[in-house]
Amino acid sequence: MKRTILIFICPFVLLVAGLAQTNHATATKPVSNITIYVSEMGDGLMAAHNPTNQTVMVIFSDRRAFTFHQAISASGVRYTNETSVFWEHQGEATYSVGNKIIFTGKRVN
Repeated sequence: MKRTILIFICPFVLLVAGLAQTNHATATKPVSNITIYVSEMGDGLMAAHNPTNQTVMVIFSDRRAFTFHQAISASGVRYTNETSVFWEHQGEATYSVGNKIIFTGKRVN
């Protein structure tokens, strides 16, 4: 299991390095908190939080990336964009489009 997670995380590390460089080049502050979630099926995503502008960039293992803005939440931290929601609560994350849950996973770091 640890080897699977390591193989899964390595591409994210390279991607984050690229994001940090991009942020530096555009004179914005780099992301300060990276969280990785893995589903029971072994799929995963990385959440790159930017507390300066209260956003999170969610990056899937297939390199799809979406940016969400923090929204009001009764519990946990909820982020939204025009069509979808990314919600973190008690070490778990859920990504949904409309009313359909696309991803649910547990924090691994």
